[in-house]
Amino acid sequence: MLFDWFVALGCLITCFVGGWLFVSSSLLQSLDDKESGVQILWSSTFAFSCNLLLLVVFEILDVVDSSLRIWDWRLTLWALLLLLIGVLPWYHSYRAFASSGAFWARRALPLSGVCYVLFLYCFWRLGKNLVLGGSWLSIGQAISRLGVIGTWFISILSGYAAVEFPYSYLSLFIRPVEASEIAGMEEQYRQALEVCAEKKKRILLISQEVAKSNPKQTRSAGGWFGALSSMFTSSTPGSPRDTLKALDTELATWETLAQALLVELLELKAHHAKALDSRTLLGHMRNGLGYAMSGYCFYRVITSAKALLVGEDFSSDPVSRSLGFILRRLSHDKLVIDPALLNQYVTLIFIGTISALSIRAFLKNASRIFSTLTNLRGW
Repeated sequence: MLFDWFVALGCLITCFVGGWLFVSSSLLQSLDDKESGVQILWSSTFAFSCNLLLLVVFEILDVVDSSLRIWDWRLTLWALLLLLIGVLPWYHSYRAFASSGAFWARRALPLSGVCYVLFLYCFWRLGKNLVLGGSWLSIGQAISRLGVIGTWFISILSGYAAVEFPYSYLSLFIRPVEASEIAGMEEQYRQALEVCAEKKKRILLISQEVAKSNPKQTRSAGGWFGALSSMFTSSTPGSPRDTLKALDTELATWETLAQALLVELLELKAHHAKALDSRTLLGHMRNGLGYAMSGYCFYRVITSAKALLVGEDFSSDPVSRSLGFILRRLSHDKLVIDPALLNQYVTLIFIGTISALSIRAFLKNASRIFSTLTNLRGW
């Protein structure tokens, strides 16, 4: 029994540490100020989600005591319900208001409370037309609604992976970038940086001149007449203050241009690296895998449409039939394989792999979007 407790707690702690390391080194890598609340919530959700999957594996293999599995199952379900319904919706709305400026930050707590009440109402309305048993505060009601939302997200991720996987692996979609194009973009970026440095130098010199001239004007003209004359002289066209304002505007424009050139330069280098990688043996293997996955997705679309229209029941797929054929040939027809049983395991592994890759690609692209928004808004 002690060993079972050690296995259960060890798996949960390992998943939490793995989630913490992943979110620190991948999603929050570009951020200097890392929020500990975000890391704790993300790692906790990841740990309990993986623990739910591990409990299914423990049930199949019968590794841990059944009473401990039931207790761990209830703990995981309640923890996930508390995170997904109670903590994460409120925390997301609170962080959105708290990072949207001083005006919204002062009102972040009551506004996040209002948003959370609206979320609970929409969450309850989601399952109003579902035939569910028990009271609306029961755990079955919450799990059923979360299952509907989870099915929506899995469908979105599956559609995203069906497009993103061939786009990332096929060399057909790789943009050919020459070294001369990168060199030209680097020259433009260097010139923009030089212009920005020159503008900053001029702003510094004129600021020093204005600082030196202000004490002299204050000593030469005092009282209300001196203040009135300084007001008129400061608004004279061509004065140092007007020059400073014009230089500040030009500097902001050139810095925006330099940032845009840097983003384009990094994209060119990334496409150039992909083009070079596609010419290697690993690149050719990825290209072939991309074509194979595209053909398999197209086959599944056709067979699914045929099953919906005609009503046929497909007990096996090309991957299961190919794997069964290879195993029978290697064993010289001594190994008898049930196609329906093999189809379950192959489909589970296949769907798990595709889901993991699609979530990984989705998180990578989402982190790029969040980092771009962070740089634009200056958070």
